[in-house]
Amino acid sequence: MLAQEPLELTYTGNMGVLIHDQKTAILIDGLHKEYQAAYLFPPPALTNQLINGQKGIPAISLLLNTHFHRDHFDEALSAQFLQKNPTASFIGSQQAVDLIGEASDQLQQRLIAIPYEDYQKRQFAFTGFSVKAFKMDHVNPTRHHAVQNLGFIINIDGLKILHIGDSHWYEDIQLFEKVKMMDENIDVAILPYWMLLSEKDKEQLNQYIHPEYLIATHIPPDLSEADAKAIWRIFPNAILFQALGQTLHVERG
Repeated sequence: MLAQEPLELTYTGNMGVLIHDQKTAILIDGLHKEYQAAYLFPPPALTNQLINGQKGIPAISLLLNTHFHRDHFDEALSAQFLQKNPTASFIGSQQAVDLIGEASDQLQQRLIAIPYEDYQKRQFAFTGFSVKAFKMDHVNPTRHHAVQNLGFIINIDGLKILHIGDSHWYEDIQLFEKVKMMDENIDVAILPYWMLLSEKDKEQLNQYIHPEYLIATHIPPDLSEADAKAIWRIFPNAILFQALGQTLHVERG
């Protein structure tokens, strides 16, 4: 049997990632505008390509959004994308869905809101892939306790990609145990860089996820030298997504 073409994960800014092969394209947290200097964003030319299509990449069939913060989400751009791509769907929090609905009330049938009262995984099947969506508490709950942050597991031909937005290890609430992450056999983990700065973080990663590929995101343009060295020291094989268009090719059997 011939080996499959590799899956590509391309960085679009902050925690934005475009996942695609020759048949499927999915965008996570990829449509947002300039917000603050600490957050890299897709410039208008890239946003235009994501909305209108790129040569050599299938049309994006699914938008995933972890939460409605402006460094992850823009409702007008999301509505524009869905209007331009009439067969595409959106999965996100009720907070994000409500904002898109306010931007365009004609899109309701393609907006999927994930309940936030428990940690149950909701699974959705699409042509060529499936997605699990679930609650993942936002980092810094004192400030962000009202924010509905989601995690996603995308399964493409048996290869599983995890994205958890702005979450954290949260030992006190045993978050990764609540979502039964140990049972998922994750191949690629896309995590915010602050989850990768200590030896304790390494223990948590090995206990709950143990991915073959590790991608650090949400990296500020002025990442300190100390933090960069800490990540490389503790996770020498980590990929730091810092440049727009940076791509990881994930080999498949």
